[in-house]
Parts: sequence; structure tokens; C-alpha cells
Amino acid sequence: MIGLVIATHGRLGEELLRTAELIIGTVENCLTIPVELDLSPDELKTRMEAAIQSQDQGQGVLILTDMFGGTPSNISLSFLKEERVDILTGANLPMLLRACQQREKPDATLRSLALDSRDYARKGINMAGDMLGKRSRA
Repeated sequence: MIGLVIATHGRLGEELLRTAELIIGTVENCLTIPVELDLSPDELKTRMEAAIQSQDQGQGVLILTDMFGGTPSNISLSFLKEERVDILTGANLPMLLRACQQREKPDATLRSLALDSRDYARKGINMAGDMLGKRSRA
């Protein structure tokens, strides 16, 4: 199974994981790393490395971060390694749910999981009025 690490500002990752577990049940092989103000970059890097190592069962690890260019993604970039560690930014609930469901498939690869989760998350971003054919007038 492909491992998951969720690294976000504050406790966003913990809440995303907790919410995902309300929907699909216990999520195995997944750790969260909250980035708090009192955490130094060196400590964050140490925690990230330990999380990656603990979640890698031989198929690699996908790191989900909340936004590109933020501290969680910037620190994660130092671990980027083809076919071992990949990073997907813009973490949201549909993305996490999809990653959890697809990573156990026998033909899942780290790259295919990242691409599929990214595309699925993008499909979840909609304007309700457009979808329902109703537009409010301002």
C-alpha cells in the first residue's frame, strides 16, 4: 500500500483525516504533521523524514500539503524522489478520500495515485449555482 503523510499549517491535516475516517472508517498507513509556529524548520524536516520512513511499505509515500509555497510543501520538496516520494498540494477532503480508496489497488503506483487524486479533487471544485443551472443576481 502507498503510504500517506498529510503536512499542513496548524491542525488542518488532522481534521481532514478525522473527517475522512467519519466517512470511510479507519485510515491505515497515514500520518499527519501539523506545522505550528513554535516548530523550527529543522524539527519539521526531522518529523517529515520520520513520517515518510514509517509510512513507506515499499510502494512509496504521497505527501499531501495544504498549499504550494507554504512551509509544509517547501520542507516536503527536500524529500521529493521519483517513484519513492511525491507531493500533492491543495489538500482537501475529496483528494484525501480518493487517495485512501485508490492506493490499495494492485496496479496503483505513486504517480498514478497522485495524478488520480489531483484530478478527482479538481472535479470536486464547483459553483453550485452553475451546477444547478441557477445563478443568483447581484
